Amino acid sequence: IEDGYNLQDACTRFSHEVHVNIFTDIISGKLDEGVYDAWISTQVALMESFKKSADNKESLPLNKFEQTIQDVLSYKQESLIKLLVQCAVNTSSTQNGDINIIQLMSKDSNSQPSAFVTLILEQRREEAKQYATNISKILGEKEEVTLSEVTKAIQVLDPYKPEAEIHLLLSKFFTIPLGQVQDSNNITIPLDKLVKKIESSNITKAGGSRDSY
Repeated sequence: IEDGYNLQDACTRFSHEVHVNIFTDIISGKLDEGVYDAWISTQVALMESFKKSADNKESLPLNKFEQTIQDVLSYKQESLIKLLVQCAVNTSSTQNGDINIIQLMSKDSNSQPSAFVTLILEQRREEAKQYATNISKILGEKEEVTLSEVTKAIQVLDPYKPEAEIHLLLSKFFTIPLGQVQDSNNITIPLDKLVKKIESSNITKAGGSRDSY
């Protein structure tokens, strides 16, 4: 019990640190651990692509930088891409207007993620909230919804999402084994509970255009 109190106290005292905040949200059930995994893999994918585009130099011309982000984060709305680019310009621009990719992706003097890296995480969480809002609008004013209705709502909002990915999401949202998803069309979940699960998930729109959610 004492260890639990100490852990809670530490999480509260260091809640201003990004990684501690994520850890707290995960253990409290407010955030799916997949969000953290995706955040880390996104950083790795971006850094690898930045280095390739820059021929392993420290800086990358702004136009190549923006194109690289668009290629790696192809699911993002154009407005969110522009916010990332602007953040990079504000924090890691060189004298000739290039982007210093090493500075951009490195931790600050307090060992905290850079503003750019933090913004990637913030956007991912906001994208899940927006996804949940739009799914709720499609489903309408209902207290409970069936798995079949949620499936159709996802297909309307996110027509490029693979069926296997939809089934995996439904398995998590309805807390049923993956193999039972196709035979569980009539099971229900309270709409408000579904919304919370989507908001805390690692869900993003798949492919297609960069139109708004």
